Amino acid sequence: MEQRVSLPSHRRRRRRRVRWRRVIGLLAILGLGVPTAGMAWGIYRAQAEAHTMTADFHAHHFVGVASTVEQLARTLGTIRTEAMFFSWMGLIPGVRGYYANAMDLLFASYQDLHVVGTVVPPVLKAVESSGPPAQKSARVSAAVSRAGLLMEQWKPAIVAANRRIQQIHSLGMPGLLARSGLTVAALKAASGTFGKLLPTMTGNHPILPNLLGIPTPQRYFIVFQNSGELRATGGFFTAYGYVPLTGGRLGKI
Repeated sequence: MEQRVSLPSHRRRRRRRVRWRRVIGLLAILGLGVPTAGMAWGIYRAQAEAHTMTADFHAHHFVGVASTVEQLARTLGTIRTEAMFFSWMGLIPGVRGYYANAMDLLFASYQDLHVVGTVVPPVLKAVESSGPPAQKSARVSAAVSRAGLLMEQWKPAIVAANRRIQQIHSLGMPGLLARSGLTVAALKAASGTFGKLLPTMTGNHPILPNLLGIPTPQRYFIVFQNSGELRATGGFFTAYGYVPLTGGRLGKI
């Protein structure tokens, strides 16, 4: 008779059961919980950076504003990456429009703010630098030329961002932005204006900085006319003023 030899208990193979509930729970935590926490932290950082940018603007610290813009762009890029984990929301009919609009806004905001935060700070630093006027003017001119060339390189990204803004539908506007006073019409108008001004900001010698008094101060004469009293130019001259711009800053009118 054959004798069966039993293996020691420590050498026996144990079949482990797959606990699907734990696996599904772990996947849910990784796929939903972690991105949600990342988005919440990103929104908190974006609000703090927006407050910092507002404070720097009121303090006329424009270099700080431009630096904070770049930080805000990186934060929005992180939020957009986290939001991509919720792409399944684009399949739900009642939520599809909100999700698509939110992703378009995040993409366009990241692109525009990243370009501004990359191009503008060197120009502002040159404008606020000290030294003899001739040397400062040369530094500002060089910074403006470099900024124009960078804008030429970033032009496709800006055009793509403008296209995404124009695709936003007013019925799918996120309530958070609506409560902040933003409207789809205002966003589209601002994006369209930025796109129209784009040719004046690109190239080796961009036009827009010169119009803003960089590096040479500019002075503009503005006339207000009353269309109720018609004249050949459009109306009776009721008021006028001189508007000086120096280094991108508005002087005393």
